Amino acid sequence: MQSWKGKSNEEGAKVSRQRDGRGYGPKEKPRHLYLVLDDWSWGYSIRKIDLSFSDSIRKIYLSLCDDDDDSDPKLIPIDDGQTGAIYNGLPSALIRFPGRRGEPKSILGAFDNMILAMQPLDYQVNNLVQHYSTAIDIRMRTYIDGPWQDTWQDVRNPICIPVGGKLFFLGDDSFRMLCQSYDDTCICNTAWVWSELPKPIFQYELVTSYAVHPDERTIFVSGSFGVPTTFSIDTADPATFSSEEPIIREWKQHGLWQLPFTGRGYFDPELDAWIGLSTELDTIGHIVSCDVASPDSDRNQQQCSSLKFSKERLFSEVPTQRHIGATLVYMGGESKFCLLEGIYIQAGIADQPTGCGEMKFVDELNETEADKYSACELDDERNEFSDSEVNEEQDQKRFLRLTTFSLKYDMNGDLTTGNSRRVCYYSLPQEVTDPMLKYPVAFWI
Repeated sequence: MQSWKGKSNEEGAKVSRQRDGRGYGPKEKPRHLYLVLDDWSWGYSIRKIDLSFSDSIRKIYLSLCDDDDDSDPKLIPIDDGQTGAIYNGLPSALIRFPGRRGEPKSILGAFDNMILAMQPLDYQVNNLVQHYSTAIDIRMRTYIDGPWQDTWQDVRNPICIPVGGKLFFLGDDSFRMLCQSYDDTCICNTAWVWSELPKPIFQYELVTSYAVHPDERTIFVSGSFGVPTTFSIDTADPATFSSEEPIIREWKQHGLWQLPFTGRGYFDPELDAWIGLSTELDTIGHIVSCDVASPDSDRNQQQCSSLKFSKERLFSEVPTQRHIGATLVYMGGESKFCLLEGIYIQAGIADQPTGCGEMKFVDELNETEADKYSACELDDERNEFSDSEVNEEQDQKRFLRLTTFSLKYDMNGDLTTGNSRRVCYYSLPQEVTDPMLKYPVAFWI
């Protein structure tokens, strides 16, 4: 496969200059992790999760350590028995929006700063089918009229793939693109445009993984279509994209192999590889990297090259914790990621010490900190939905386990998280449905 390391252009140079502080013009706005839960009786809430290690928690941590140990705490997974994890209460909701609960695949992140809620077409309010969708500008904390849905949703759960400033929807007999365009006749100056693309030449239900090429126009999908197979399509518009070679928008088969991760894979320029959660049974819970496939590769290729599995298993290995599901979120520079894992714990375990050397902090520890970092810019008068219908009682059995880490290759060329892992547990409202823990929804915006 072709390596893309070092193929810098002027755009790449701009990114490098911004990263090391030599950029010209405004700096990129800081990003945050936004968690979506269906804990509201009418739908969903969005919370901003602070991934930094707050000073107040650090003081409490140090008070429990040896007096001679004044170093910064390293929140390495308790599974390794090196130190402790922290149990937190969730921060307050920033904003809420209506929708049928238990539909994690209908909540999408796109267009750099938006969260879209595109409910199934059989979703009803007051016995009326709702064809509209909800769009939330998370930075402005505002609602925007979302795209009309009956022009695209021919399946219950299409595969949604964000590529640059576009969002692609892959269904059984359709492949469509959603874009934004400027329209001064609209209140929000935004119009939604749907475009038809070539239909897939495979069953979309059998797709197991997908990734976007670093050219930000070619989409790769893999699945077990009788035999493991990978396809790709160039999504560039021939009418607007200048190229010496003609652009052909059609699905292309690349060979009898498939991408080694489950669900979405991310291209990381630091590692020059696609990164995802391993799909192999003997490496479940590990991160896997592989070379980026060339859009020009043909059917003769028989395998995905340069597979590397992380030395560390990132899923919880605490005996009292049962895995429900997980989602990997890419956080950009320095190969940073966040793994969200839904887990089930026996009642009362979170309040008791375990044999793993794990320290437990009660939820009240972070109530003040949570409110501090999640203060909503929208007050009750601006948020059209009332907090009075929210059940804040915490579930003592189900938790969300967040692990942040950075990836690198060690001196032997092995993929590792090194000493970068940080683990935090969040207790969840009882109203959160199981599908939202099987497929946790979060966006780095």
